[in-house]
Amino acid sequence: MLHIILGILKILGIIVLVLLGLLLLILLTTLFVPLRYQARVDFDGSPTAKAAVTWLCRLISVQIEYQKKLNFRVRVLRFYLIGGEKQKKTAKAHRHKKKAKASQIGKDKARAIEPKPEAVEDTPMDLKSEEKADESALKMTEDVKTEEVEIKKVKTEDVKTPETIRDPEKKSWVQRLRKLLDNGVTSVKNFGKSMKNLRDTVGHIRATIDTYRTFWNLPRTQAAYGHVKKELFYLLRHILPRKWKGNVHFGFEDPASTGQALALLSILEGCSGNHIQATADFDQKILEGDFYLKGHVRSCHFVKSGLSLLADKNVRRTVQRFRRTRGS
Repeated sequence: MLHIILGILKILGIIVLVLLGLLLLILLTTLFVPLRYQARVDFDGSPTAKAAVTWLCRLISVQIEYQKKLNFRVRVLRFYLIGGEKQKKTAKAHRHKKKAKASQIGKDKARAIEPKPEAVEDTPMDLKSEEKADESALKMTEDVKTEEVEIKKVKTEDVKTPETIRDPEKKSWVQRLRKLLDNGVTSVKNFGKSMKNLRDTVGHIRATIDTYRTFWNLPRTQAAYGHVKKELFYLLRHILPRKWKGNVHFGFEDPASTGQALALLSILEGCSGNHIQATADFDQKILEGDFYLKGHVRSCHFVKSGLSLLADKNVRRTVQRFRRTRGS
């Protein structure tokens, strides 16, 4: 009996260890396997662009293409979840073309076999139906005419109505003056209320600005800001592309404008570390070029920055104080 219980516990322990190993493998894969991205833009008359994001040896990929039309595809293990309709549409169109050709050939053969139809004379029944249609059309026109006559009669009756009766009770000039004074008093009161509301709004904005200014100048806030800025630069260093280069070949109608643009692009070329090459054409108007970039991102860097910010006491206290300041 004891041996059976120990055997069951051994099997359960092996299953638990296997599950823990799988969870650990998934966690390490998610943290340390990079998410790779690359993009290319070509401009030669009409711009074309391609971008792709892949993960886990291209088992999961997202592709974006632009060539007079935007295409978006998501693929997992050779199966298209989004955007695989293009291949399906081409296959369906090919099958429909084959079916259309076969049906057209059958129709042509049937037409060749069928005799030509002879001209059919009009029967008296058709003549009677035509006469009935003419009579119904005449009745419709007569009904429309009678309706128009009735509408004209109604309009003439409306026109013949008597003139508007003047109001016999004319307001005196005293009443008019009193009404003008009342309107002036109400407008002055409304203007005073609006000015008071404006002063209150301006005072509230000033108080809010002063509160946030004092909050920003606190030593704890400045320490938290320095730590956040440090982590942001750390993430940018690991997110930005590792390889990037570009070529630009341009020219304007005016050689002077071409020279000025070349001078600006030369400065940009120096700042980019010679990753961007610019060539000018002083003889013709032209604009063409390409740009390429490639890099990768690991989620472990985000986890490291997040844990570092959570462990910082200044960041936690600053967030709490900001919530209280915003609530008040």
